[in-house]
Amino acid sequence: MNALFSVLLAAVIAFAGWVIKRALNRAHEQTRVASRLHAYLLFWQKRALATGLWPIFHLGAQWYADDQAAMKAGGSKDALGKRLLENEQKYQAQMEEKFRAEIAKHSDEPIALIAKTMLEKFGNQREEVRKEAIGQVLQTRRELMEGHAYVSDADLSVLDFSTLARAVELRLTLAGLLEQVAGIFQFVTLPDESMIKSMKEQIVIALLAGIRAAYAIKLLTATCEGYRHRGKLAAIRANLFA
Repeated sequence: MNALFSVLLAAVIAFAGWVIKRALNRAHEQTRVASRLHAYLLFWQKRALATGLWPIFHLGAQWYADDQAAMKAGGSKDALGKRLLENEQKYQAQMEEKFRAEIAKHSDEPIALIAKTMLEKFGNQREEVRKEAIGQVLQTRRELMEGHAYVSDADLSVLDFSTLARAVELRLTLAGLLEQVAGIFQFVTLPDESMIKSMKEQIVIALLAGIRAAYAIKLLTATCEGYRHRGKLAAIRANLFA
């Protein structure tokens, strides 16, 4: 009887050891992926700031701050859901109205004239400039989608589902944003008054996507910090039954 109990106890201890080791290995993998994701988030954030898009990034960051304040304020689920929805409308629907109103102030003819004047400065090299500018944007988009400028889906799968979904959504948002930028470059380098309406629409879509991307970058950065700095016991506990 004692021998049977010893065997069972040894089996339980061995199983518990295996579960803990598995949880620890998964936690280490999560930390590694979170660190990589954090680095890419900094890359895209710096890229946005370097291109003079700080005002757009600031709107996304403010949206994130407003959502965090709403969640800290507490209250019922319905009340919180209403506040979060109001924030989304503020930074998407209302900002869209503002962007469209601002763009509508500028008539189409001067826009085309400015683009043509810019092109004349490049002289015979304007076709090369057009191809190079659009090519660089599309190449960046390709690297983003193929996992060369972002974390792959396979790596992201070790993180919690909410973070995985948000990270994938950010990549698709950035890809769509780059596609809109390529379309804007297309107009600027081949100015055609008949395309101005489409170009204005692309600008609005790109600006709204930029706000959503900035929000996701702030949210995911905070999430990555949580993964990177949590204690070993908390990491094991979170992965015991994952």
